[in-house]
Amino acid sequence: MSKSFRSTNEIIEFSSKFIDESVKIESFSRSGTPPEIVYKDNSGDLDEKLIEIIEDYREEGYQSIAVLCQSLKEAKELYGRIRDNIDIQIIDDTHEDIIGTFIIPVYMAKGLKFDGVIVYNVDKSLFYIASTRALHRLTLMHQGLSPLHYMACICPWGNCITFSIMYQLVKME
Repeated sequence: MSKSFRSTNEIIEFSSKFIDESVKIESFSRSGTPPEIVYKDNSGDLDEKLIEIIEDYREEGYQSIAVLCQSLKEAKELYGRIRDNIDIQIIDDTHEDIIGTFIIPVYMAKGLKFDGVIVYNVDKSLFYIASTRALHRLTLMHQGLSPLHYMACICPWGNCITFSIMYQLVKME
């Protein structure tokens, strides 16, 4: 079985770590920025960094940006915390137009593609779906664990040393 994606090579390579090795993924050989993993010690700091990343994505010219959350409940909670600080919409039912910046549960994003995707505190079982929504930029954000500990938790194939070297691990103070 083979699947083809329009995402960058770096996003495809990252995403492929979360599916069965027998699935062959083909890309359009488009290079880009490696996925980033950002962590903070608390939700307030994580929310502030999220706003910075959204602003960076906008400055890079991305017209469709998704912040993917674990559930609709978590999406609504995040929206409530940041909506006064940044222009953002929540998608809680079907949505035709994906131009803009949205907070959306992962399960509602399946089948959609966005220029930039920020995966916000999502369980590793949803990483493949979440990461393959990104065309150009992908950032995984989480709270509490150091990047190497986080990688050990999400790394399904066991070789997290290689993984941590391949992708940008970031903690912004």
